[in-house]
Amino acid sequence: MPNSTPLPKPLSALPGPRGWPLLGNLPQISQTQMHLVMERWAEQFGPLYRLRFGRKPLMVISDIELCRRVMRERPENFRRFPAFERIIGDMGLTSLFSAEGEMWKRQRRVFMRALNIHHMAPFLPKLDVITGRLQSLWQRAADSGTPVMVLDDVMRYTLDVTTRFAFGYDANALETHEDPIQKHLSRILPQVSRRARIPFPYWRYFKLKADRQLDADLAGVRGYIEGLIADARARIAADPALAEKPTNLIEALLATRDEDGSVFSDNDIFSNALGTLVAGEDTTAMTLAWMMYFLAGHPEAQERLHAEVAAGGAEYPFLEAVMNETFRLKPVAPVFFLHASADVELGGYAVPAGTDIVLVTRPGANDTSEFPGEPGFRPERWLTPQQNYVNRAPLPFGHGPRLCPGRNLAQLEIRTVAAMLARNFRIQRADEAPVEEHFAFTMAPKELKLLFERR
Repeated sequence: MPNSTPLPKPLSALPGPRGWPLLGNLPQISQTQMHLVMERWAEQFGPLYRLRFGRKPLMVISDIELCRRVMRERPENFRRFPAFERIIGDMGLTSLFSAEGEMWKRQRRVFMRALNIHHMAPFLPKLDVITGRLQSLWQRAADSGTPVMVLDDVMRYTLDVTTRFAFGYDANALETHEDPIQKHLSRILPQVSRRARIPFPYWRYFKLKADRQLDADLAGVRGYIEGLIADARARIAADPALAEKPTNLIEALLATRDEDGSVFSDNDIFSNALGTLVAGEDTTAMTLAWMMYFLAGHPEAQERLHAEVAAGGAEYPFLEAVMNETFRLKPVAPVFFLHASADVELGGYAVPAGTDIVLVTRPGANDTSEFPGEPGFRPERWLTPQQNYVNRAPLPFGHGPRLCPGRNLAQLEIRTVAAMLARNFRIQRADEAPVEEHFAFTMAPKELKLLFERR
């Protein structure tokens, strides 16, 4: 009996927007609005479509279940864009966040052993101190009536939390505004995003102003982190017991390398420390800023959140709902760039090894097929027992083997700041100027100004 299973179709059968000669669709994709362009094309052409970057075809996937499958099959069938690997390699970085294949597996084993040495409970008093500084900052703004650029504040907050948790160092950027690396960190990911759109790695042969600035930013961060590594090595030398019970991530990485003979160089440690800073600062801070954006526009949600937090208790279901709804509407990583490392079939199409793939992971804000009910910001949808959105929600921390190892700390920060905000303040937009989504590898709110009022 003949096989009735239809053969997978070639990628050339996929629909997609017409591109330019030679350049393909690259000129049609704004660097800071890339995700929005790809989301609009998904609405036009469907959940699977085709692009060209130069002469190279790409498959774009916006079906969330298919996105999850691709992420689950890393690193065997899929890996990062080769262009991204080259860009990170040109920057001299060798971290868990950019590694692939066997290097990723080895680094993850070492990194997770180091990270698992930490327990959240002993860190909570330090987190409360840093959150108290943020509260004091906003109290002063409330008393003076000064509009607050909240993304700046929460970026400093998450930098303080990350450096304290991972490095044992109190940067106190919130109070001093003299953090030595914030300005460098804020420029690194946008430059990675810029280079990812350029077909030819010209920076290997000559440097433009932006490339010289990137080199300077990397040098500034390297000097700062190498100082922390030197301090940690001195502490371990003075107190060998720290090798058995490290008190922060850098001590643990040094100790783990020494005890099991892993090839974990100082550059590996620097790269992972930088990756921890970037991942721990940007994504968490942007989620907090977007959450505050929504709350400022929905005073009824603020009051419900305040009542829940003021009542106390071990769990805050409405706070969790607000966080999940923020993840849904404003995921800070709305696109993922991957690469097929084996021949696979996706959605009825034959995808040959070597094909680049873009995952567009945000459902439309007005999509009521996957998320029934009123469109827009409605945290209550997450409280309906009969609705199970968990498997259809966006992927703020990735999925599968590459699930973000710092997700527990990130969610702890978000919950802590949200509870402090609800307990102590009312917020509103300082003006009616539009708040745009600004994409530079992650998605940030542009020009978000809020006014604070004490409760």
